[in-house]
Amino acid sequence: MASQLRLNLTNATCGGASIPNIATTPQQIWSWDGSSQTGELQINAVTADTDLVTITIGGNDVNYVGNLMAEACRGDLAANPLSVISNQLKLYGLCTPVPDSVVQARLAGIQDALAATVNAVQEKAPHARVVLVDYLSVLPDNGKPCASVPIPQQRQKFLLDVARGMSLATKHAAQQTGAELVTASKDSQGHDACSADPWVTGYDFSRGFVMMHPNEAGHAAVAKALVEQLTHPGASS
Repeated sequence: MASQLRLNLTNATCGGASIPNIATTPQQIWSWDGSSQTGELQINAVTADTDLVTITIGGNDVNYVGNLMAEACRGDLAANPLSVISNQLKLYGLCTPVPDSVVQARLAGIQDALAATVNAVQEKAPHARVVLVDYLSVLPDNGKPCASVPIPQQRQKFLLDVARGMSLATKHAAQQTGAELVTASKDSQGHDACSADPWVTGYDFSRGFVMMHPNEAGHAAVAKALVEQLTHPGASS
């Protein structure tokens, strides 16, 4: 995307970040040995001359991927191949999900938090195009378990509701602030982790702790959608 549009891009993202880490609260970045360091606010990469800011955030605020990971630790999944994965998750303390009631409460505040973040970016870079990009679809729309995501259908239903809630909050925050929107969630329908052509990983430790995250095809698809939005506004929203 950068070369195609002749952009000089700065990547200020960091794994595990939540909405406050963009503009208000420096992120504590933890290492697997238990040590940590304090990162910079991501908004520090934005200047008055910035022309474009893209933002994808909110999943960690509701522990979306964390709860997907924790599903691998359920007792009724222990007899299948996920037992190897669940042992890894237990080793790193990733088997405790955030309760559904807490997730729902946090989800209710995502839109306002996103809008406040966009406002902060717009204040710092008043001439920049701000594009909110929601998340690629991880779970199949029908919620049926598959080898890559053997989560019971009832649990998938709740997690699908959370994913849809995040997409809706992102859409409404864009409308509220005048930001542009790329709906990766819509573009990736049929490319979930259970599909024949997935754009995200399922329960797979072969690449480290990147379960339920975009694969190479997913990154390419989002880049393509961003190019479409930047060259033909409204094409991807």
